[in-house]
Amino acid sequence: MKNKKLIILGAYGQQNIGDEAMLSSILKKIDKRYFEIYVNSSDPKYTSDQYGVDSFYTPLRKDFLKKIITFLKGDIIIYGGGTILTELRMVKISKLTPLYRTFFINLLSKLLNKKVIFLGIGVEEVNSWIGRFLLRTSVNLSDVCYVRDRMSYKVLEKYNCTKNLKLGADLVFLNKIKKVSKLKRHRKIIILPVYRIPSFDKSRKQYVETLSDYALNYSRKGYLIEFFPMSCFSKDDINDKEILRLIKREILNKNGNKKTINFYEGPPKNFKEFRRYLDGFDLVLSSRYHGLVMALLNNKPIINLSEFKKNNGLIEDINMKDFSMNNKNLNLKRLHMATDNIFKNYKKILDRVGKAGAYLNSLSNKMYKDVLFNYIKWK
Repeated sequence: MKNKKLIILGAYGQQNIGDEAMLSSILKKIDKRYFEIYVNSSDPKYTSDQYGVDSFYTPLRKDFLKKIITFLKGDIIIYGGGTILTELRMVKISKLTPLYRTFFINLLSKLLNKKVIFLGIGVEEVNSWIGRFLLRTSVNLSDVCYVRDRMSYKVLEKYNCTKNLKLGADLVFLNKIKKVSKLKRHRKIIILPVYRIPSFDKSRKQYVETLSDYALNYSRKGYLIEFFPMSCFSKDDINDKEILRLIKREILNKNGNKKTINFYEGPPKNFKEFRRYLDGFDLVLSSRYHGLVMALLNNKPIINLSEFKKNNGLIEDINMKDFSMNNKNLNLKRLHMATDNIFKNYKKILDRVGKAGAYLNSLSNKMYKDVLFNYIKWK
């Protein structure tokens, strides 16, 4: 029996721990003895070396012939997580580029009798009628569309995309939940800021000042503070090292303690390395969506620092709005209250975190089993 050929599509090879975590999670579940796997990437050599799969460039003009050959050979197209169905916020290219791309891939796939699977994806509302048409048609052309949260589910319901629609969870929740660790003697807080946030130009100064003051205040109380970049891609607008540079400068200007406030400057970590690294902390403050996801996976209390729709979708699903902030009006007093509340009621908070992680882990594994037995393995 010939091995089935899977083409996995996503925002891979960009030194973003969250995107790599999704790819790592799905590949971990696929038995390579029965499948040939092809993955798009901004850095095909890295992706091939890291995961042992055949990889091709994401940009359209690169590897064009290889893309065509790979696509014709493929049996199943899998969109492996991420906010696939959305309009871009950047103005240099068409906002509808992701929707056009998905539409044409799915249309050609169905014409060539290939299966199309959306697996644990995010969806955001689209403003234009052509965008809504492309989104609705792309989903309806798929064999199944698993979304990662109820917010995405409601958007697709609104656009009449209920035929193949199912509720799942983020692919990273396919991994085992770690056991609860005891609160450390020297409390450690990790902060995962993000450089590009909606309306960031207006709120950048407040964002930087608030996180700097927060780190200074808790370092003076004896806490160890670490700032960590989850995305280190060369493009400045998605490189979190830039926001760390601004925060570091602000702290140094205020004579911050270098011994108790650290800025990670080592090489980018992969998913496994970052999970182990995260184990050394008691609390995770994150503007990054997958920072929140991995904290829940590691049984760590969280505070959300961003109004990203995907962050809000996750927070609503696990009913933890009391630990969610908005970067537009990030308030130092509220941040202190949330932090103090967590450490004061640490065992109770861990219980909530554990139940949230277990719920999402169950949803994710149910999603994967359904796709594996009913869509990937044809009868």
